[in-house]
Amino acid sequence: MRAFWANLPNALSLSRIPAAFLFLVLFSTETAAAMVPALLILAYALVSDFLDGFLARRLGHSSRTGYYLDGLGDRAFSVAILFAITRADPSQIGLAWLLVFREIAIYALRGLDPDQSVTAGMLRRLSVAQAIVIRLYFGAFFVGSFVQASGIPPPHWFHLYGLLGGAAAIIGYAAIALHSTQLVKKATGP
Repeated sequence: MRAFWANLPNALSLSRIPAAFLFLVLFSTETAAAMVPALLILAYALVSDFLDGFLARRLGHSSRTGYYLDGLGDRAFSVAILFAITRADPSQIGLAWLLVFREIAIYALRGLDPDQSVTAGMLRRLSVAQAIVIRLYFGAFFVGSFVQASGIPPPHWFHLYGLLGGAAAIIGYAAIALHSTQLVKKATGP
C-alpha cells in the first residue's frame, strides 16, 4: 500500500498525457453539449495538476522525477489545448506555434540547469505571470466558444482573446531570454 501512495503523484502527472490526447479527440465547438466531455477532461487535468503536487508534498514524496513528470503532463495538456484552439480558430496557428516552441525551449533550459540554480527571482515571477496569462487565454477561448456553441452571439471581446495569448508568448520569451542569459553567465563564470 505504501508503494501505491508513493507512486500516486507521478501517476497523476502521467495520466494527463493520455487525458490530453482524449481531450483533443473529443473537443468540438459545434454545440455546447459537444463541448462538455472535453471540458470534463479539462477539469480532471486541473484537479490532477493540483493533487499531484499536493500529495507529493503532503506524503513527503517530492522528487526531481516528479517535478519533470508534472511538467510533462502540464505541457502535454497545454499543447492539446493549443491544437484545439487552432482547429477552432485557424487564425491562432502562428501564436500556437510560438507557445508550443516556448514550452519546448523552457523544458530544454530546465534540463540544462539540473540544480535549478538560475530559476530564482525574476525568472520565477515571469514563469508565474506567463502561466496566469496563458490560462486566461485558454479560459477566454473556452468561455467564448461555449457561449457561441450555445447559440448565443459571442461577447464583443471574444475576438480579442488572442491578445492574451500574445501577452503569454511575450512573457514566455522574456523568461527564455533571461534563463538563457543566466545559464551562459553561470557557464562562463564571473
